[in-house]
Amino acid sequence: MARLLKIQCQINPGRSLAISPKIVKKTVEKILALLKIKKGEVSLAFVDCGEIRKLNKIYRGKNSATDVLSFPYYHQKNYLSGEIIICGPQVKKNAAKEKISPLAELNKVLVHGLLHLTGYDHQKEAETALMRKKEREIISKIN
Repeated sequence: MARLLKIQCQINPGRSLAISPKIVKKTVEKILALLKIKKGEVSLAFVDCGEIRKLNKIYRGKNSATDVLSFPYYHQKNYLSGEIIICGPQVKKNAAKEKISPLAELNKVLVHGLLHLTGYDHQKEAETALMRKKEREIISKIN
């Protein structure tokens, strides 16, 4: 069966991680394959700290920058539709703090965002443990 996935990636100048949209799309495709998602549409946008702070305030009530926000539109067994907003400068900052490459940190953020689109959450302790386990599992396969 052919994969019917549409992945859009908007990287605005000055907000990127010096990583090509092609690499980002390939990584998203790998993650979706591991999640057994065969159809759908995922939009990715890279923004600066000010933009993501505004979105975080509007949608989560938190007046601070974050590395990623996910907006699931629709998800069922092997179909997914949603949007992921990534703050490039925050990803760079997190990478430096964790002493890993920006690409490795971006991979973590992509996995985290896509898991949110598929219904994973971390509001409760049990949910957090399940989500973190799945993140580690996927990251070990894509890095």
